[in-house]
Amino acid sequence: MGEITENPRKPDIKPELTGKEKRLKNLRPPFKKGEKPPKGVGRPTGSEDFKTKMLKAVDYIAKNSNSTPDQVWDKFYASGLTNGMKGNFPFFKEVVERLHGVVTQKTDITSNGEKINTDNKAQIDLVINNLLQKDDGQQGLPSGTNTDIKQ
Repeated sequence: MGEITENPRKPDIKPELTGKEKRLKNLRPPFKKGEKPPKGVGRPTGSEDFKTKMLKAVDYIAKNSNSTPDQVWDKFYASGLTNGMKGNFPFFKEVVERLHGVVTQKTDITSNGEKINTDNKAQIDLVINNLLQKDDGQQGLPSGTNTDIKQ
């Protein structure tokens, strides 16, 4: 008998890549210092962001209406507030957030609004006190040990 060869009619079966493996395979290595990105990556040269376009639009309106840019902005804010009071607020809100940034929102998900005690020594003393409690209900720490928790 001769050597065993693969069947030429049967193609090699390659295992399918999972979603994560496909994503990792498509990643490009980070740019080295001083290296320029390949052409076509990122925002095109000379393109303008929303703020620049909005400022140009305000200048254009000011020129064509014989007013100053500040007067145009005042009209815009007055119009936004008037429409907001009528219930139509999304457009004005979107523009203001793009120009001035989103208003900071504080979210408390840990303490239901109560102050969280950050005094580590007091917490450690309390844990030690609870661990060393005697069966008769007396505290196991020596007298004079500070176990008060500051509220």
